[in-house]
Amino acid sequence: MTNMNDGHIIDAVEDVDEAYVRHITIAKERDSVAKIQFAEFASTICENDKIFAYEGRDDKIVYYYWVRRLRHGLAYTPYVCKNKAKTLQLFDSLKEDKTGLIERVYFFVDHDFDGLQGRNADPRIFVTDMYSVENYVVNVKVVDDLLQIDFHCGSKDMRDVVIDLFEKDYASFLALMKECNYRIYLSRTCRIEQLGDLPNRINQLANVSLGNVTRGDCNPEDLVLLIREPTPSEFSEKRSDFEKLSPSDHYRGKFAIVFFAKWLELLRKERLSESSDLFSGIPLPEFSIKGDFSFETLAPKSELPVDLSKFILSIS
Repeated sequence: MTNMNDGHIIDAVEDVDEAYVRHITIAKERDSVAKIQFAEFASTICENDKIFAYEGRDDKIVYYYWVRRLRHGLAYTPYVCKNKAKTLQLFDSLKEDKTGLIERVYFFVDHDFDGLQGRNADPRIFVTDMYSVENYVVNVKVVDDLLQIDFHCGSKDMRDVVIDLFEKDYASFLALMKECNYRIYLSRTCRIEQLGDLPNRINQLANVSLGNVTRGDCNPEDLVLLIREPTPSEFSEKRSDFEKLSPSDHYRGKFAIVFFAKWLELLRKERLSESSDLFSGIPLPEFSIKGDFSFETLAPKSELPVDLSKFILSIS
């Protein structure tokens, strides 16, 4: 016996199939356009130059310094793909291309919470061991360098006091960011679409002062908007793996960098203050202290990712 609803079910299935086909068609067309644009770009540079494909502007900046440290004379041209998904999609597209264009291209992506997004490792793709390039800037070594060079603080005892303060404040910030990072982690691992952009202002994330870091203006649910909330089973099943992550290494780097910029700005004011408690044991600096603590200015002081040296030196 034929169910009177069978026709509606068939229509629904056909609608889903048509939507899927449209999605695939649009994706292929988009990838084709991206490949054509890249081929046009590649045709304008020296054919002996390598091309390094990056997620964004910050990657282009920091890898410039990293590559110079490792192979000063390596000739390459940067190409910015605008985000991680587009970088990996370009890799997919060039890998299928029959012209051999991929032979001169190397790809650099952040690990984030989703690695290669289901792809196998490839000798042409470098993946950071930390969450993103920003994580390599926010650490004790960079603080110590800044204190010696930018803050004119030669006293090791004084630097140790400041570094201890930084470690405590940064740990407090990371603890406050835990649930925001977990929502991002759930979004990536459970394939839950994220709505809108993630916050990029420190007052949305935390209230920061030297020696005191407290919760910001918004709840994690407001900061990381999802198309649907994770189910109770998703929320509990993913927690164990998330808890194994190192907060400083594997939480979102762009959150860390806005905290660091704010903290350094406060430290600069403290260093220049005649009534400073923190720097009371040393005289005021004779030289100025620049107030630009953007990622671009901090990048030259950053640590190198694990295995980047091996990757760069393997390029021939």
